[in-house]
Amino acid sequence: ELSPLLSRLEKQNQKITSQVKELTARQQEFEEITGAMNDGLVIYGKSGNILFENNSAKRILGDAVGKSYLELCRDVNYIKAIDSAVSGKPFTAKLNKQGKIYQLSAYPVQGKSNSYAAILFIIDVTDKEQVEKMRREFSANVSHELKTPLTSIMGYAEIIENGIAKPEDIPRF
Repeated sequence: ELSPLLSRLEKQNQKITSQVKELTARQQEFEEITGAMNDGLVIYGKSGNILFENNSAKRILGDAVGKSYLELCRDVNYIKAIDSAVSGKPFTAKLNKQGKIYQLSAYPVQGKSNSYAAILFIIDVTDKEQVEKMRREFSANVSHELKTPLTSIMGYAEIIENGIAKPEDIPRF
């Protein structure tokens, strides 16, 4: 009498074991792919708990899988980004940490019960920001350095145009 039940249990056990192996293989594949990313990736549950961090995110923010997002980083922009994404609105901000500048892009992920989880991408934009700062400084310096000679040229041109300059001074101007 127990033989059919035991054989069914054995088949279910084999099926469950097979599914667990498949899920484990998929999880390892996901971790290998995200582990090789240069950008940080953090996945949050609907209550703000951290479900996953790739290696880059751990290096930037620290390891906090299983903890609340508030334990990962206390920066105001980071907290606003996660709060916004968990409430259903995307948010982008900058984070200054360890002498580097990171762009935080947080996106909501809608669940079945109309609640939101979140995904955070962390991109190092330090070089881009430094190049932009250098460009602004260069433009300001060029503008300042050209202003004085151009003012002189415009003054001489107005004097000549209005006939105020003596004819013998025009070649010198």
